[in-house]
Amino acid sequence: MMRLDAEQAEVLRETVRIRGEQIQTGFAELDKEVTFRKGDVMMIGARPKMGLTSLCLNIAGRLAFGQNKKVAYFWFDRLPGREDILAERLTGIAAAVPQKMVRLHELRPYELERFDEAAGKICNGNIAIETCGSVTVAEIERRLDSDLKGTDVVIIDSFQGLDLTPYEGNGLSPARCAGYGLKDLAKKKDVAIIVTYKVGKTVETSRADHRPIMALDMRIANEYGVDIAGFLYRDEFYDFRTCEQGVAELIIEKGTPLPIRTTVKLRFDRETLRFYDIE
Repeated sequence: MMRLDAEQAEVLRETVRIRGEQIQTGFAELDKEVTFRKGDVMMIGARPKMGLTSLCLNIAGRLAFGQNKKVAYFWFDRLPGREDILAERLTGIAAAVPQKMVRLHELRPYELERFDEAAGKICNGNIAIETCGSVTVAEIERRLDSDLKGTDVVIIDSFQGLDLTPYEGNGLSPARCAGYGLKDLAKKKDVAIIVTYKVGKTVETSRADHRPIMALDMRIANEYGVDIAGFLYRDEFYDFRTCEQGVAELIIEKGTPLPIRTTVKLRFDRETLRFYDIE
């Protein structure tokens, strides 16, 4: 039983006062629609080739360079020790140069100048990149207590790379336990967490409109304790004749059991992998 009296009123007031610092992603419309704070977990899902990692790198750069926030980026798509691949892509995005020319080492003089300037910004120590085969939530916590101390935002790319072994054998879904583990970690360490979620392509043959149905494509959003669930979608990937060329939709759901759904549109440049506000 909860007795609502003067003492409880003070508890409620204090709870509101200690809400975590708001984190601005750097995209005006997204920050207008979504209140993202330290202690929150935002999960963004996408099917292959939508630009999910690129979106996370864009956000990481805006946080680290534009707002002086410390970002820890865990990337599970490569073998450990290949952080240079992601750093090179991040630098190319910051410099707004063609990623193909970055990979081929064929940047033109003025592009190379921009790349060098961006590399200097990246080396300010605000971004830590780690490629790993897999990692547990407990290992991330230990890192935040040691060499990643002072981190503001943790980006985990992707959820499927988490080691779920510690949650096996307890009768509950290991993935669900890991989701709630991330939420506990965010609150305990006072960090904001962005975690990506890779969605399969099976729905592409079953629906004419390939935009997600969250209950099907992102079940994890409602089941795993995240505060904000998003789905990145680009119509041009499915229809080259679409009038939405160069437009990415970030479809956001927040709150249960009656979620609020909103769509934030961003401009996407396939050559540089940069995202921009639609205006």
